Amino acid sequence: VRISVALLATFGAPLVEEVVYRGILYSSLERVAGRGAGVAVVTLLFTLVHVPQYWGSVATITAILLLSVVLTLLRALTGSLLACVATHFVFNAI
Repeated sequence: VRISVALLATFGAPLVEEVVYRGILYSSLERVAGRGAGVAVVTLLFTLVHVPQYWGSVATITAILLLSVVLTLLRALTGSLLACVATHFVFNAI
């Protein structure tokens, strides 16, 4: 079970999260509110969704916030999800 959860977290979650947050949400917000607002809102939403899981660990929540900034800026600057998914995979694998 632990191995299955680890594999799912490493490979499944990044793909799904990137499609939802940087694919669907960011694209919509950028179109409606602009790049800056899209980056800010998606970064905060992604971080807030992970807070309950890591409650009590300020360092982990800060790392996720920074990861989200990087991933969302990658999406904004490249226009592609590929770099986001790859970076997220590596982060989770580590």
